[in-house]
Amino acid sequence: MVPRLAGGDQGPKLLTLVALRSACPEELDADLHRFHGGTYRQLRVELTARELAAVAASLPAIQGSAVRRFLAPEGHDWGHAEELLAGVFDRLGELIWQNVGDQNRPHPEPYPKPNRDDDSDSLTPTESFDTPEAWDAWRASLYDQQPE
Repeated sequence: MVPRLAGGDQGPKLLTLVALRSACPEELDADLHRFHGGTYRQLRVELTARELAAVAASLPAIQGSAVRRFLAPEGHDWGHAEELLAGVFDRLGELIWQNVGDQNRPHPEPYPKPNRDDDSDSLTPTESFDTPEAWDAWRASLYDQQPE
């Protein structure tokens, strides 16, 4: 059992420590030394099992950690800033597409994002529109479907 990197419940911290210790012991030691000043053996003398488990469970969330790189080699360096910048890139592409005179051009492709099961974007239409009013109607339908 290796804990998931993003989203969902990661389970008890002690089980996360055991899973990381068996799946990637070198990466765990490297991160413990880098971020907390000692290897697993050194820290288990100074900390209780509960404290060490809490420290180890936080490592997959730290951008640039060796544990994170082991768990998600494709997108280990993808953080909040990159996510926001990709969102700006996508919205700018939509804005340019909307303001170009030829609406028959294909929609811009979204920026590829790692660690995603579904790269679809609910704000990017899959159909084409003949008029700006049709586009506005589609955008309005998104907000009408939101629960109140």
